[in-house]
Amino acid sequence: MEGYMGHYTSVVETLKQDDQEAKPNESQPAFANLFHLPNWLELSERIFMNSSIPPSNWTYIDDRPPSIWATAMDDFHSLALSFTKRIIHTTLLISMSRIRNKADLRETVEVVKAKDVAAAISSLGLESNSMARWKGCARRLRLNVFEDLSDNGEEESDEVENGDPLPYDDVEQMLADDQDQPEGLNSRANSVFGNSITIHSEDEMSIASDVDETANTQTEFDIDQEADEILVYSAPAVRDMQNAKKAIKARIETERQQESQAYEHDDVANQQAE
Repeated sequence: MEGYMGHYTSVVETLKQDDQEAKPNESQPAFANLFHLPNWLELSERIFMNSSIPPSNWTYIDDRPPSIWATAMDDFHSLALSFTKRIIHTTLLISMSRIRNKADLRETVEVVKAKDVAAAISSLGLESNSMARWKGCARRLRLNVFEDLSDNGEEESDEVENGDPLPYDDVEQMLADDQDQPEGLNSRANSVFGNSITIHSEDEMSIASDVDETANTQTEFDIDQEADEILVYSAPAVRDMQNAKKAIKARIETERQQESQAYEHDDVANQQAE
């Protein structure tokens, strides 16, 4: 255990040293070194405050474009740092637990893997795929979405302004074609971390073997897999795995039902507002 804690301590010290050696622009606020502020303003102008319903559109409120208080950006900056530290800390603990458990059986490479990050995100109760929320953004905010027919990709062409808005089903399907890929997390993690993360087929099979083969739907499979990840990485000391898994699956199913009901409630409210 001492060896693993040594690795953990060295990683933490390296992160602290990198943070101290970083030389951000001291003439501007800390959040300006992390966030691309024009993008935040553009999100408000084109997405969050650009509803097709007049009272929810910024152009009906003021001639000036949307703005953001600097104190709000400070809050977002603090949240980003807090969540990042929590994810890193939890990921390191899960990685050490996995390595320690496998070291008794065979030689194990001491690296952080994509599935460690996924398990950390799950154990913290965070969403692992933010793209799913963006997919339903147009319907939720009652945005008018147009297909860009211009040759040069200019955003405000005459063809776009004079055309008809795309149906929300078509918009969501277009986004789903690009976002809902089966490899999902692993492909994105490998593209970000490069060779620092290694995904071994035998490790993936060890998790997949716990999944109930009698699951008839993709939803059941996802729930079963999520429950297995929580048990394998977050609760190594649980003795009664069977009952623990049932309780976790029940909680996951309840959360998904509540999320589905929330989306349905939003759709009804938006339709009534129209």
